[in-house]
Amino acid sequence: MLNKLTIEKFDTLSHKILEAILPNVEMIREVARMVHEKAIREPNFAEMYARLCSLLNKDCSVVTYDGTVCHATRTKREREST
Repeated sequence: MLNKLTIEKFDTLSHKILEAILPNVEMIREVARMVHEKAIREPNFAEMYARLCSLLNKDCSVVTYDGTVCHATRTKREREST
């Protein structure tokens, strides 16, 4: 889905991406890593990828990328269920 992501399709596809990966923390980590790599390879779309990361961060406790590893903790759904 990331390959199909454009500014025009952002709202629809970002919602589908989030639905597909939540609440799986491993999937969130992988998607965050892929988004980071795409932003580096496609700097003209970096702002759009930053918006996607912001949406990921809203649904996770913490999503950070230190250049080599994406760190994601529990999703909001997991926190609310405890």
